[in-house]
Parts: sequence; structure tokens; C-alpha cells
Amino acid sequence: MEIPENIITSAKKSIQDMEEFFKTTHPHTLSKKLCERYLDNIFGCTQEFKIGYSGKIQSVYIGDGRRHWGQFLVRLYFPIEGICLVCSMEKGLTIPPITMALSENMKERVTLLSYYDGELKAIMPSCYILGTTLTTEMIVFPDGLTLKEKIKKDTYIFG
Repeated sequence: MEIPENIITSAKKSIQDMEEFFKTTHPHTLSKKLCERYLDNIFGCTQEFKIGYSGKIQSVYIGDGRRHWGQFLVRLYFPIEGICLVCSMEKGLTIPPITMALSENMKERVTLLSYYDGELKAIMPSCYILGTTLTTEMIVFPDGLTLKEKIKKDTYIFG
């Protein structure tokens, strides 16, 4: 699928805006919920998936409050498709754009942020956040499946 240049430019702008927002906003003013809402809005996230320990991809219901924000997790946003993929650092290091961004070999960078947890009354480290202009069709796993194919295969309820 050919993506129009203006869409890619818009996605790049969203990535830059996100980096600037979290760079200039003090953690005391950010809750996890506010971070999630901001990222969902700026990247147009309508679906979230997680890669489990087994490597199987599962759909995450965005409204259930069980979204994953641990310190050693990676959240990879695909604004062009409205998708967020969450995985452990171990699984993330097997996905080329994450590996490249963590090793700083990519224009798109990983953003680290902190947020305030009102219940714990503490500033908490967040996961690694990466926005990309790639699509899920551009990421290929060792078994030859693209990320898009793997999402469809693993999350299809009748498959």
C-alpha cells in the first residue's frame, strides 16, 4: 500500500509533538491516564495489542484500565494504522524498529517519561515509547509473517 507523503509528514509531526510534550511537561502534572489519553489522541490509537511471553499477540481492550505501563515494556505506536503494540523489552528487541530505535540507529527515537501515581504518591518511570511511520506490513518476523499477518492470525477468534 502506497502511503501519501502528506500522511507520512503528519505522522512525523505527531511523533515530534509527542517528544516535545513529554520533554517539557513536569511529571507531577502527568498521570498514567493523562499520558494514555494524550498518546491515544496524538497517534489516533484505536486498537492496542500485546505480545505475550509465548510470542502470541492478544488484543487489549483500551477502556478496561488494564493497559500496560511497566518500566521495562515497550509501546510501539503506528499512527498511520491507529495501532499500539505493547511488549516486554525481550520481545521488543526482536522487532527491528524497536531494536534500531533503542540502539539509536533510526531517526525515530524512543521516548522515556515519568508520571505521577496518585495512589502510590510517587513519580513512576514509564515504559519505552516509540512512534513510527512504518506500517505493520513492513515488519517481518523470523517465521516470514508480517506483524499485520501475525495480528490477524493470533487475534482472529475463529482461527
